Amino acid sequence: MLKISKQTTRSIILTLLICSSVFMLIGCTDNKDKDNDKAGEDNSEKKESTVYKYRNPDDTYNDFKLKKSVYEDDRLTLYFSGDDELNNKDSYVKCYDKDGKQISDSKFNDHFYNDKIVIKSKDPQKISGVYIYPSENFDYYYKIRYLDSDDYAILTCWFVCDLGWEDTGDEDKYLFESEKQERKDAAAAADQNEKEAYEMLKGMWINQDDPNCTIEITENEYGGYNFVYYDPEYDETWDTSMESLYYYFDDYKDVYDFTGSTGNMTCPVYLWVSEDKEYLYYDSELSSPFVRPGVE
Repeated sequence: MLKISKQTTRSIILTLLICSSVFMLIGCTDNKDKDNDKAGEDNSEKKESTVYKYRNPDDTYNDFKLKKSVYEDDRLTLYFSGDDELNNKDSYVKCYDKDGKQISDSKFNDHFYNDKIVIKSKDPQKISGVYIYPSENFDYYYKIRYLDSDDYAILTCWFVCDLGWEDTGDEDKYLFESEKQERKDAAAAADQNEKEAYEMLKGMWINQDDPNCTIEITENEYGGYNFVYYDPEYDETWDTSMESLYYYFDDYKDVYDFTGSTGNMTCPVYLWVSEDKEYLYYDSELSSPFVRPGVE
């Protein structure tokens, strides 16, 4: 029987302990390296960005144009040129998604400086469009879509006296197909409404209280309408050109309520026609009606 000395036994045990420790250290180091590699991958993902450089920048106002958009994990940065008014503390943007819906009711006004707009967001990838305002009280702002492409579209919205806010720019490029169809449908409905309005109003109307007081509505050579009012009291005739007509039925007064657009919001023509279409009124009190010639 082989006998092992106590000294040999101690040596064997010590060797085994050393080997075990070495293997454990190697395993921990390997795992640590893997964790570091994974952390490095995560960090690299966070630092990745998506850049859209625009191949056909659109000039609209003061040579304003977008150069590029950079999407990162927590922000969207827009680089532009022109319109120095945007580089001020009062400028702000509103953000919209791919369907044109506003992402938040709040305004994004983090940073405007050095021809750069920085929009902080938890999910900047959702941002596909923006409205850019130089300040709250400016009479123009920019409406931009398709930031996440290589060819954005832009309209400049201006405040025009007597007309309100008006868009200028390439609307065909800017609008969604659904919006284009809505406009076509609205235009067709407005055209039908205008034809019906003219059919109810056209011709001569004589005032019941004073037969010398008349209203005549005719179609003119420009595709609009002429409204001619003769006032015998002053022996004066008012000949007004209306670009368009619009009517709706007023349930409260039981009359057709007409508006004749003259191209000036401060002086349109207002008329009312009774539900049976026999009486026309030139005042909102529906007094002193006008009737067709030959009608008692």
